[in-house]
Amino acid sequence: MKKYNILIGIFIGITSLSAEPYIAVRTGYKCSQCHVNKTGGGKRTGFGFVYSQTNLPTFQAKSQNKSGMFTNMINEYFSIGTNFRVANKTIIGTDSTRNIVGQDGDPRYNNSITMPEANIYLEISAIPDRMLFYVDENFAPGAANREAFAMVYNLPLNSYIKFGRVMMPFGLRLLDDGGDGSYIRQKTGFNSYGKQEAAYEIGIEPGPFSLITAVGNGQDASAMDKQITTVGSVVFRRFRLGGSFSYNKGDVDTELVSGIFAGGNHGIFTWMFEKDFFQKKDSDGNGLSNFGKYDDVGDQSMTYFSLDTRLYRGVNFKISWDHWDPMSNWKTEERDRWTIGLELFPIQYLQTSIFYRYRTAPNLDIYDADNEDQIYFETQFFF
Repeated sequence: MKKYNILIGIFIGITSLSAEPYIAVRTGYKCSQCHVNKTGGGKRTGFGFVYSQTNLPTFQAKSQNKSGMFTNMINEYFSIGTNFRVANKTIIGTDSTRNIVGQDGDPRYNNSITMPEANIYLEISAIPDRMLFYVDENFAPGAANREAFAMVYNLPLNSYIKFGRVMMPFGLRLLDDGGDGSYIRQKTGFNSYGKQEAAYEIGIEPGPFSLITAVGNGQDASAMDKQITTVGSVVFRRFRLGGSFSYNKGDVDTELVSGIFAGGNHGIFTWMFEKDFFQKKDSDGNGLSNFGKYDDVGDQSMTYFSLDTRLYRGVNFKISWDHWDPMSNWKTEERDRWTIGLELFPIQYLQTSIFYRYRTAPNLDIYDADNEDQIYFETQFFF
């Protein structure tokens, strides 16, 4: 086991792997390289865990007694992990509605300390490298189970079968901040607290190719029609390209979500892109909308682009752009959000980040949170 860990450490020492999605693009790895969940997020594999102690941080912090490296392995069959984040959000203004008639307080300025995430992960390797049971339990901002599934893996063609409560796979697995999350996750519903379903998931990942399909209950758990989501991609060292599709039929309407995503790495620069389309149809196949008559407003679309620059070991500069068009036939209701800031990994298991979020939405006579500009500071503990 010691020899195995040393080999892993040497290998990841010549790469730049991280727990953030952009690093998977930077290094050319799939999500399954660093996460137990094959679609990304949650507990880290042995590969990802060892990295968090070796190559991720700028400095190595040592205990006074130098007792050695921390391990998340209880024994060869049980291991644990966690993600714990505390954030400070300061709203510094809006682009419209500077003073709201009839409201005593000015909503432009406030400061709040929040706990976006407090997750505990448990992995039980019933048959090491073949079969496991996995639990992702969330204790903040509200107690809830995010995932609980059994998985048989390392099957022919690097395939697997997963069954239980899973996050339905779709697009890029971005870090989710709930209502402040990216539009491609927030508005499509495929976020960390959105599309969890009792489902079966099958994946096949031979070589650079990946095809994952999940079948869950969808809008109506008792209906014969089920939600089906599929993600396919091809991953090379410097470039990746993929697409996603979701079919979710209910008693009243059917939701169709589709999109493409891509990413690439060029030296110290890493970029990611995703474009999604959201359609809703009635039982006769006619278009529906949450924002008025469909013929007038049309479908919704969401766009995301980010550029990450590796300034130094453990120091990342990020700029990203989110766009939401709730009415494709109109040009006055679009939302934009620009995010710019730094992500720092000063020592192992610790990440700090500070971002400025500039958001724009239509000028309205009522308060619109999509017009809030923010300074967002966050500290994360993880292993």
